[in-house]
Amino acid sequence: MKITIDESGLCFGEYEKSQLFHAEKSAAYISLGKGVATVEFVLYKKDDNIFMVEAKSSSPQPSNQADFDSFIDEIFIKVAHSIDLYFGLVLKRIHDSANDMPDCFKTADYSKANIKFVLVINGHRTEWLPPITDALTRKLKRQIKTWGLDVVAINHLQAREYGLLKC
Repeated sequence: MKITIDESGLCFGEYEKSQLFHAEKSAAYISLGKGVATVEFVLYKKDDNIFMVEAKSSSPQPSNQADFDSFIDEIFIKVAHSIDLYFGLVLKRIHDSANDMPDCFKTADYSKANIKFVLVINGHRTEWLPPITDALTRKLKRQIKTWGLDVVAINHLQAREYGLLKC
């Protein structure tokens, strides 16, 4: 079964249901209640490549320091909570009845897995992306060191190159 996800004016997919953990719609996420944030979805690609994907329709410019810092903080919380949710499920720390994660995530070889957080900002200019990636990399320093997380901010054009968009 093929799945698409419409978010922030973008159509992600088509993905095999067996390779997609739609975190925002998962029973596990919903069971945790308010106060927990998550990325849109987690995608398992071949060879234990795992993409945590968050989509936004816009981003403040770094020159607007307060709004930019707030934006980075919001994304940081989503990534940190998503890692907790994800590995809570993988390690069976979250109640089994709420564990609707596909088996490929549970059986991945995490000693070799490449885990990448991808922030997709629809319509963003390419030259606006490096300061976002840099700020997220600084903010996510602990997660990068602990989990070997790769972090990148891309726009809709680059998301097509990554094979994340349907159209």
